[in-house]
Amino acid sequence: MDLDQISMREFVTVAAGAPRFRAKLMPTMTLRSELHTQFSREVGTLFLADDADTFVLHNRWVGGDVWSEELGDYTDPIWETVILRSNAATFKDVAAGPERTGRLEWSGGTIAWNTAAIEILAEGPQPVALGVAGALVYTTSSGGTPYEFLVELDLRSATEHWQLKRSLMGPSSFTLARIQATMQGAA
Repeated sequence: MDLDQISMREFVTVAAGAPRFRAKLMPTMTLRSELHTQFSREVGTLFLADDADTFVLHNRWVGGDVWSEELGDYTDPIWETVILRSNAATFKDVAAGPERTGRLEWSGGTIAWNTAAIEILAEGPQPVALGVAGALVYTTSSGGTPYEFLVELDLRSATEHWQLKRSLMGPSSFTLARIQATMQGAA
């Protein structure tokens, strides 16, 4: 499985347009049922795929949060939204179901999970097809290396507007929320 890390700009450029992406998500493990509703899910990793590509979106800690004599406090932690690009077969290789185990490796790191649920984003029995409408990204740097962190990703289906946003639970996860019916879906 070939995985390449790409920039947010490259992802949005390639993924923008009509709803064509199937989605799988890895919900975060929590006992707080109000965080997982029919309108909103706390997500650790999101997989998007069309007939050519699979994209994996995942947040990871890259540095900071260390004691600074100069500040007299801890430095801010630095998080990065990793976007990996692979072929369409990768989406099939990440099997949906409860208690899944998997590992994705690329030159810059590893994403691994053990006994995690992988869910298909669906409306009833039908998988939801999404298109990327835009993104809001925060960029920072550490030691001269730039890091992009996804604040918000607008996703559109034929009938609904979805947003993948930074979670209020913490920077390691996202909130995937169904916002409203789109104009096409309302008509």
